[in-house]
Amino acid sequence: RSELKRARSKPSVTKEPFMCLQLEIDRPVVRELDDALRLYFEPESLEGYMLEATEQAVEAKKHFTIEALPEILVLHLKRFSYNSETFTLSKITKRITYPEELYIQSSFFASPTIAPTKEDRMYTLSAVVTHHGVELAGGHYTCDVRRSCNATSSSSTDTTRNNDRSSWVLCDDAKLKRESTENVMHRQAYLLFYSRRRRTAAATPHAVANKK
Repeated sequence: RSELKRARSKPSVTKEPFMCLQLEIDRPVVRELDDALRLYFEPESLEGYMLEATEQAVEAKKHFTIEALPEILVLHLKRFSYNSETFTLSKITKRITYPEELYIQSSFFASPTIAPTKEDRMYTLSAVVTHHGVELAGGHYTCDVRRSCNATSSSSTDTTRNNDRSSWVLCDDAKLKRESTENVMHRQAYLLFYSRRRRTAAATPHAVANKK
């Protein structure tokens, strides 16, 4: 849910489906995933906002909130920033910590009355995509995937076995290998995939975000 509030005007509300949130990480205050989420859902002042009817600059704020959660939540850590002086993109290489179990705060919802129970706001990390390199147009991507306990594979390149107790597999092009949870949790993550742990309400195909 997206809401735009402007002086001397009625709020404008737009509802749209979402599965992916693009999170800013370049600010010094952002050191962990929860910091980036809080920043995303904070009201943001819009400087120099002009009313279309009068072409006058007025005070305006936009605000994102949630109305319904997706079953799979994708978090995009924006690791490339644009330099307006050099007209170039540079990679943000600082490490952002992220949890195995993610809790979505009730304050992120459009109203406390529509927020699910705490148990239904819990997510488990299921995949981590890492970008290797310093340029957006190049580099290399790998993906760590959490495997189910009964996962099996017939691929000759898969080094995992049926008796493998590792819960993670590193996918690097055609190569698959076991990976430790410790290594997965210390990646320079680019994309984080979280799976909803449980849900008591009826399933919906997409979540709805509000933007103010």
